[in-house]
Amino acid sequence: MSRSTEQESRAEVCIVGGGIGGLAAALLSARSGRKTILLEKSSRAGGLARSRVLDGFVFNAGPRALYTRGFSLQFFRRLGVSVAGHPVGSDGAWWRFEGRIRRLPAGFRATLQSGLLPGELWELARAYGKLEAVSVAKENRSAAEWIVGHSRRSKVRALLAGLARLSTYGDEGSLEMSAVARQLLLARGGVQYIDGGWQSIVEQLQRLAAAAGVQFRSSAAVQSLEAQGKTWRLALADGNKVSTNQIILAVPPTAAAAITQSRQLGDFAAAASPIRAACLDIALRRLPVASRTFLMDCDRRSYLSVHSSFARLAPEGGALIHCLRYAPDTDADQATLRPELEEMLDEFQPGWRRELARARFLPDMSVSAAAPGPSRPRFPGCALAELPGVFVCGDWVDSDHLLLDGVLSSVEQCVGALGVARQAA
Repeated sequence: MSRSTEQESRAEVCIVGGGIGGLAAALLSARSGRKTILLEKSSRAGGLARSRVLDGFVFNAGPRALYTRGFSLQFFRRLGVSVAGHPVGSDGAWWRFEGRIRRLPAGFRATLQSGLLPGELWELARAYGKLEAVSVAKENRSAAEWIVGHSRRSKVRALLAGLARLSTYGDEGSLEMSAVARQLLLARGGVQYIDGGWQSIVEQLQRLAAAAGVQFRSSAAVQSLEAQGKTWRLALADGNKVSTNQIILAVPPTAAAAITQSRQLGDFAAAASPIRAACLDIALRRLPVASRTFLMDCDRRSYLSVHSSFARLAPEGGALIHCLRYAPDTDADQATLRPELEEMLDEFQPGWRRELARARFLPDMSVSAAAPGPSRPRFPGCALAELPGVFVCGDWVDSDHLLLDGVLSSVEQCVGALGVARQAA
């Protein structure tokens, strides 16, 4: 991305935010024939999807995967984005409960080694059998409440809660059960890790958008927004300005509220409950126990996954592991988070410290701008009624999808709304 020296630019559509959502919105806008500018406040595009390569290891910003049957993978294919990688297998998957590590019940053999009794397996299957109906209903209760109401046995409750956290990255006590049910059903189709990291997706979107005519501006932080008739003027921190007919804000709700001074956005941002996590990324010269590639730790409310077992993310013979702790919401937690995640590694991959090549700790990583809770609906649609021609997209905008699927489905809504708004003008 190059920085322009123009004092004022003109475009039909201006995209604010250069993450995957903003890049996808800019590409779709330009392909529809609109002159499009994308403004990104940092020096590089990608946002949370950026990857770093250190000593041949590819570090994503925490553990990230695409659902094989999810909206995002189909969306990328329609755009012409190639997503190389491999489905994540379940052969090396384990779970920990009450201090014991057992096989995760995925497949016949693993189920026999899972530590679940026949009555517990029946109860788990019965709960899963209710997910389809729950996914389309409006469940005015949390996933934790639903789990307690639909399982009596402690192992089953622990498994269901662990799987709810795993599929959403959130806390089952604060998430609406209908949204969790949709994710659990989606997760049954499996996930895929990405060769070369998520940066490969960012770079493809940038190339495609540039080829479609999108003008990129890096280091272009938006300070304010002003209406002039049917035109919007954005003032940038470097003194430049951009005038446009329509705007898509592909930024978190707090940033969107600050730019627009919208009371609706401000109220939503104040009430939103973001999903956050702590992540320890570990690069090893060799994986000590090659047969163990995944652990869902129900005791520590954490998990780890050897991403390099299913995607090209490490040098030959090396391993890249992501360890994540859900909802690190207090200072006291933060002081113990890294040792806790390292202790989980000690148990699951003994000897990992001797093989350590690189480590990175992210104690307070942003996963989602707003969790869909029973009393906290997401933002009602992409259009801002009080600001005609201004739209928002992100995982916090109302959709049947979460995480990146939610981002990209809201992008599709936004770009469709651009055409409707232009025809009505």
